[in-house]
Amino acid sequence: MVLYWGTFKKQVIAYIWDSTAPVGTTEKISPPIPFMAVHAVVVRSGDKKLGKWVTETRNVVEDYKKLFGSKVKEVQAIRIQINSQHTKSEAESYWRSVRFKAQP
Repeated sequence: MVLYWGTFKKQVIAYIWDSTAPVGTTEKISPPIPFMAVHAVVVRSGDKKLGKWVTETRNVVEDYKKLFGSKVKEVQAIRIQINSQHTKSEAESYWRSVRFKAQP
């Protein structure tokens, strides 16, 4: 999942399921688009849960603070994608819903 925040330079968090990187790994990515700052966060790793429905819960406000050092103002977009073209592999994904909610 890729989350976009409203600034001139788009600040993006990419939540990923990686095949080998440990859960919790974060990395700044240099995209080919010059007006984007992208940080990847590994939320799943390996093939243990392949073929099963998985629920992920993230505190995107806290993730944003840790990665970009400031408070998030607004989410402008959500994008769900598979990047198997980069790994020369095949992948398939399904999702039921994406929800944002305030924490009590």
